[in-house]
Amino acid sequence: MRYLLSKSSLLALVIICCSGALTGCKETKKVVTHKESLIVSQTNNTERLFFSGEIKPLKETAISIVMDAKVIKLNFNFGNIVKKGDVLIELDSPQQQKEYDEALTAYLKSKDDLDVALAKFSGTESLWKEKLVAENVFKSDKSTLFTNKIAFFQAKTKLLTLAKRLKGISTKEMLNLSLSDFEHVKEILNQNKNRIVIRAPHDGIMLLPPKNEDSHELRVGSLVKASDVVALIGDISGLAITIKIPEINIDKIKTGMLAEVTGIAFPNIILKSVVQSINAQANTSPGDSGGLPIFTAKVVVPSLTKVQEALIKVGMSASVNVILKERSMIMIPIKAVNLHSADVTVMLEEQNGKQTKVNVETGISTNDKVQIIKGLKVGDRIVWTEE
Repeated sequence: MRYLLSKSSLLALVIICCSGALTGCKETKKVVTHKESLIVSQTNNTERLFFSGEIKPLKETAISIVMDAKVIKLNFNFGNIVKKGDVLIELDSPQQQKEYDEALTAYLKSKDDLDVALAKFSGTESLWKEKLVAENVFKSDKSTLFTNKIAFFQAKTKLLTLAKRLKGISTKEMLNLSLSDFEHVKEILNQNKNRIVIRAPHDGIMLLPPKNEDSHELRVGSLVKASDVVALIGDISGLAITIKIPEINIDKIKTGMLAEVTGIAFPNIILKSVVQSINAQANTSPGDSGGLPIFTAKVVVPSLTKVQEALIKVGMSASVNVILKERSMIMIPIKAVNLHSADVTVMLEEQNGKQTKVNVETGISTNDKVQIIKGLKVGDRIVWTEE
């Protein structure tokens, strides 16, 4: 027997078969989750402000000329590293000859006067003890001795100061002279003492001096005047960086605050530093912070290792982040916090495995963590699920 199907019946059958086939082919997608847990602990959070600046020496000492003279020798180039006591400049000064001779003569005279005063007071003191001289005579001779001691000390100090500038003069020989050594004194007075040497007061780097209207290039043959600053020597055993602070942040920065210094030229080094001073007067120079008042502060790196000293150069750029405050707080993953209800909650797991939903109060947050102000304590275990 044959069954005849109408077109409509056939179409319905095809649809039913296809639907069954499609239903059999459809895959069921399952969501895979896993459990995460965390023991609550305190985290140190640091608040910082970031600045930039230029590296300078820890301190700078001016190299100045002591009297009018002519430069006859330069033993350095700007940028050179020098050691304490190195001869930097040699000068020729006729004035030095005159001042030294006068200082030597004054020293010898004060030395002779002191010897006489000592001898006289010694005799007067012996007589006064025996009541053979009046008390006022004793006091007068004692005062004279004291005055001569001061005069001798001043003359000696001046002579030694001048002698330190001279080249080829024996200080020991000079101090042992007396007026009775007339021929020896005459020989020394006839010596040429025009040559002055200027030495480095400490280790450091030679730097250009500040420029002014009277500044001129320092070179052999230059005429220099007393008190002229011809160079600076920078102490590079440590560093100083001047930072600019906008007025909106000036109240946050205090002297003594710790800071960290980094630089693109020394990327793997973090230098510990401290805010040493803050300028109390604002600078409103055009171009600084859009014309808003700014304040400057000096950040100091007190010391460098030999490796750091060799690597870090004066004039390099530096980034300075000043540590305002460090706080301990509870920070947990944002994923552990349920924000889908009216209350903010986390799931607390007890030692027996029982889980309890607890309300918490949140504070600051980062990209993936949030501060818990209230509701959890250190040692609590929290759990959550992640896809």
